[in-house]
Amino acid sequence: MQPLKGYSITVPANGQPGAAPAVSVTDAARKVVFARLGQRLRIAGMAELTHARDQAIAPQRIAALLETAREVFPAGGDYQRAAPWAGLRPATPRGLPVLGRLPGGPANLLMNTGHGALGFTLAFGSARRLAAQAGSLHG
Repeated sequence: MQPLKGYSITVPANGQPGAAPAVSVTDAARKVVFARLGQRLRIAGMAELTHARDQAIAPQRIAALLETAREVFPAGGDYQRAAPWAGLRPATPRGLPVLGRLPGGPANLLMNTGHGALGFTLAFGSARRLAAQAGSLHG
C-alpha cells in the first residue's frame, strides 16, 4: 500500500445559472473534477506518490487547480477565497484495490482499501460486493 496525495480547493460558488456546474463534471483531459456542494464548488485533482504522513499543501498544485478552474468555469466561483486541501489516499502499486479476506487473515475481517484516487467513486460498489460476501460467510 502506498499513499497517493490528492489536492482540492473549495470556493463559494457563483449562484448565477450556468456559471458553475450544477452536477459533478469530470475533465478527463486535465484530470480534474468539479463538484457542486450546495453553495460551494470543489475542484479536485492530481495524485502524487508521497511519504506516509506528508499532507503538506504544495502551492504550485493549488495554483494549477485555480488556473484550470478559471479556464473551464471563469465565473464559477470566488477563486480569491479558495480553501486548499491535501489528503492521502491508500493505493496499491497496480491500482487494484485490496478486497475481501487476506490470506491467513481472520475469517471475519474483510478489507476494502487501496482504491487510490478513485476511492469515493469505487469504494461504495466494493462495499456492496463485500456485504454480499459477508452475508455468505454467515449464511
